[in-house]
Amino acid sequence: MKIEAPGGPRRAGRALVAGLVGLLCSGTALAAAPASAAISPEAVAGVGAARPARAPLAATSAAAPRTAASSASPFGAFPVPRLRWRACGAPLQCTRVAVPLDWSHPKGTKISLSLAKLPATSKARKLGTIFVNPGGPGASGVELMLGDPSFLPAAVRARFDIVGFGPRFVGDSRPAATCLYDEEYASFASSVPAFPVTSSEEADYLDAQAGYAAKCAQHSYLRFASTASVARDLELLRRAVGDKQLTYVGYSYGSYLGQVYAQLYPRTVGAMVLDGVLDAQAWVSGQGDEWRSSPFSARIRSAHGSSASLQEFFRLCRAAGRTRCELATQGNPATTYRWIADQLLAQPIDLGAGVQLDYPALVSATASMLYSPSYWQAFAAELQALYVELTTPASALVPAPAAGASAARATRLRVLARRVAKRATDAAARPVPALEVPRSHEKPLPTKPDPLPAIAPADNGLASFAAVTCADSRNPTQSAEWVSAAQTAEDAYPYFGRAWTWSGALCATWRLTDPNAYRGTFGARTATPLLVIGNTFDPATPYSGAVSTARRFPGARLLTVRGYGHTSAAMPSACVQRSVSYYLLTRKPPRSGAYCRQDAAPFR
Repeated sequence: MKIEAPGGPRRAGRALVAGLVGLLCSGTALAAAPASAAISPEAVAGVGAARPARAPLAATSAAAPRTAASSASPFGAFPVPRLRWRACGAPLQCTRVAVPLDWSHPKGTKISLSLAKLPATSKARKLGTIFVNPGGPGASGVELMLGDPSFLPAAVRARFDIVGFGPRFVGDSRPAATCLYDEEYASFASSVPAFPVTSSEEADYLDAQAGYAAKCAQHSYLRFASTASVARDLELLRRAVGDKQLTYVGYSYGSYLGQVYAQLYPRTVGAMVLDGVLDAQAWVSGQGDEWRSSPFSARIRSAHGSSASLQEFFRLCRAAGRTRCELATQGNPATTYRWIADQLLAQPIDLGAGVQLDYPALVSATASMLYSPSYWQAFAAELQALYVELTTPASALVPAPAAGASAARATRLRVLARRVAKRATDAAARPVPALEVPRSHEKPLPTKPDPLPAIAPADNGLASFAAVTCADSRNPTQSAEWVSAAQTAEDAYPYFGRAWTWSGALCATWRLTDPNAYRGTFGARTATPLLVIGNTFDPATPYSGAVSTARRFPGARLLTVRGYGHTSAAMPSACVQRSVSYYLLTRKPPRSGAYCRQDAAPFR
C-alpha cells in the first residue's frame, strides 16, 4: 500500500491494509496469474480435485429464537466430495476440493480449495477433525499447517485430525484473488502510503484505492468472497470428513468466520474456539445506521485496542527501567516516542533508492510490534538508538571531518530506520504470531513439503482482504465521511485512529456484491456453547469484542486472558492451553468468570 501521491517516494512499512490489519496475512509469492484470466470449471477446480460422492449438501436451518439466519435456508443440492489425501511433507497430508463458486447456484461453476491435514496421532482414539482458520481475511490455514502444525496442545492433536484450509481465493486455492499483475501491483504499492495524514494525501489515497477497486471489479468471481460463502464451504468440508458436528478453532478474523457459521448452522456446532474476537455486529454494520458515517475498519475499535496496548507498552517500559527497556533512558518512553514521531512527521528519513521511513511507517511498525510482546524489548532498543542518532550532533558521534561525520550518521540512521521499518512487515505478517514459537519438546516438525505449493499473486492478500471485508460490511460511500471518521478516530486514539480507519478504504468504492453475503444479526443458540477467548490488551481485536460476543451467543463462555498481544497465542499460557484442551476434548467450557495469565511478561 502507499504513502503519497503517485510518483512520490516509496515509504517503508506501507502495508497497513495487507499487513497491519493483523487480521491480514498477505501472500508472499511472486508470480501472479494473468489478471484477466477467465474462469472455467476445469481450470479452477484444480488438478487432483476431490471426486463427488456421498449425500447432497443443503444448508441446515434452526427454529429456535435468534438462531439460524434466513440466508441459511436450503439453497440447492451439491454432492459432498470424497477427500483424497496425499503426502505433502511428513507428517502432513494435502488435498484439493471443489466447491460452488455461487452457493445460490451450486450446480454452476466450481472453484477449488486447498487443504492440509495433520492426522491424529492416536487413531484408535480419534474423536474427529478440527478445522482451523488463522485470520485475515487473506490468511491461509494451509500455510499455518505447513509452517508449524503443532500449535494446538499435544493432547488435542492425539485425538483429532487438524485441518487447515485455504479459504476461497486465498493462497493456493483457485482461482486466487488478484486485481493487478505483479509488476502493476508493485508500482501501486510503492505509490500509496500506509495511511494518509494531510488533506492532499487523503484525496490521493482515495483516488488510488478507487483505482484498485475498479480493477477488482473486472474480476466478477471476487463478488462471491463473503464470509457467508466461506462458512458454507466450511459446512461442506465438515460433511466431507464425516463429522456429525463441526469442531473449529478461529483466530482473529477466523473468529468472525466462526460466528457466521454458528449463525447459519447452529445445530451443527460441536465445539468452537474463538480467539482474538471481532465484534460481528460492528463488522457488518454497527448499531442502526452507524455504517453510514463509520466504516467497518473504525467500528471494530482496533484503534482503541492498539492505543490501549501502546499505553501499556509505555507503562511497562518505564517500570522496567532503562536496563530492561532502553526507551526509558530519558525517563518517559511516551515522550520520547512522541518526539520521534513528530520528527518523522516533519522530515522523513531517506533510506535510499527512493524509500523513506516516515510517520505512517513508524505507526505501522508500532502497531505490528504490539501484536507480539516478545518483540517489545528489541523494538524499544531500536527506537532508543534512533532517538540518540536524531538528537546527537554528528560531530559528537564521529571524530572525523564534518562531511564524513554527516555521512556516517546518515548511514547509521538508514540502518536503524530499516530495522524499525522492517517491523512493519515482519510482525504484521503473522496473523497468530506466537504460533511460530518453536516447541522443542514436541518435535519433529514436518519436513519441507514436496511438491512446492502453488505461488499466489503478489496482491493476493490485499485483493482477498478487500473482497471479503467489502462483501461483508456496510460502509460510507462519500469521501467526506471517511475523512471525518478517520479524524474522529485519530482524536480519540492518537497514532492509530487514521491508520485503522483508512485500512478499509477500498470499500468506499467497491462495486462487487455477493448475493450470498450475510448482514443480519448474531446470537444463535448453538448446540454446544462457544468458547470465546480475549486478551485484556489485544491491539487488533480489543477485549470488548470478546465480551460482546460471549454475551450475544446464548450459553457462550468467556475466558479472559490477562495479558498482551494479538490472540492468546501471542504469549505462552499453560492455563489457556489446559482450558482449550479440556473444552475441545469434552465440549465443556470453563466456569463463568474464568481467567488466565500469561506465563511471562514483557521486558522480563
